[in-house]
Amino acid sequence: MSDTLITIIAIALAAVLMFVFPLMTMSDRTDDVAQLTVETATTEFVDTARSTGKITKANYDKFIETINKLYEFLHIFKSDLMGIEIDKKENGDFWMCDLVMVYDSYKIHAEFESTGIKKLIKLFVYVREMVRGGIVFIDEFDSNLHDVYLCALLEYLMEYGEGQLCFTTHNVGPMDVLKQHKKSIDFLSEDHQIYPWKTNGNYSPSKLYRNGMIEGSPFNVDAIDFIGVFGTGEEDE
Repeated sequence: MSDTLITIIAIALAAVLMFVFPLMTMSDRTDDVAQLTVETATTEFVDTARSTGKITKANYDKFIETINKLYEFLHIFKSDLMGIEIDKKENGDFWMCDLVMVYDSYKIHAEFESTGIKKLIKLFVYVREMVRGGIVFIDEFDSNLHDVYLCALLEYLMEYGEGQLCFTTHNVGPMDVLKQHKKSIDFLSEDHQIYPWKTNGNYSPSKLYRNGMIEGSPFNVDAIDFIGVFGTGEEDE
């Protein structure tokens, strides 16, 4: 076989690998991408409504259903919340909507609510997406969220969530909720290395982490380490 023919075959093979195979792969993934688009449509709708307050009249009934579910979610964390009203103003084919949180003796627009309530409103969107099969990433999942509620929510998602939730947290409570599931906990060390948790009998990952016994853990710290900074109080006597 001549060198010229070999070169032609090599070029043809390269063309197949560079263009034909990627197109076949993209074709195979088209249905997955389309499904993902459908799954995220509702989330985008809710998120846009929350951030801009702009709802098409055609989607208004759907928006009301979503807000009713949002109230049920918030009420779990805020038992004195009595309801959510929608303050709407007509703007062409849209309703400009503001959410008003209703309590026993007062009402407050959502934009003036506490940081915790605002976090929960956003969290509602992400949790619902994960339950419906989406892949969700949340940084500092535990911020403004009590660990009792956090762990209860994680237990629900582990049992009923159809998607995948990836999150970072400074709270060690979730470790003991997640420890029974393989590849569910990863530790990030000070030198930016990732150390996966491996189930080891009845050992508690949170206890080992607190005691600095996880590889790469930065928490080799004790109460006496602060004496050099603040003293013992005896110096002022």
